[in-house]
Amino acid sequence: MTDKSLTDQLKAALPQGLATEPSVATALAGIQELEQRAQTLASQHAFLERAPREGLLYPADALKLVQGAKLGELDALYAELKRDKPWLFTRRESPANEKLAAGTPDIDRLRQAVKRGALSRDVQNFRPIKRAR
Repeated sequence: MTDKSLTDQLKAALPQGLATEPSVATALAGIQELEQRAQTLASQHAFLERAPREGLLYPADALKLVQGAKLGELDALYAELKRDKPWLFTRRESPANEKLAAGTPDIDRLRQAVKRGALSRDVQNFRPIKRAR
């Protein structure tokens, strides 16, 4: 794959006098703008695709914060975000998880029963019965 942009390749492929003509120059400028927008969208997509793996809570908001930065260097960008804005990466516990983490006697008893593989009689009654056809 070449390092030249599409605009540079088109300029090189055109005859000498034709590249300076106003209509062709305008078309080349439009192609260059589209090429830059496509590159920006691709880097934004890569940033947003990696966000769940990094534990980013609000990827769209974080993307707005790093708009001026180079999105091509994702490792350095995420390291900088974690260092400078750690609140974007914190996980908030839900009330249900807090209640379960507190550990009530009923929950502890249920956890022990599950570890032993024992189910209560009520749970066994509600399990679907597999019947041979």
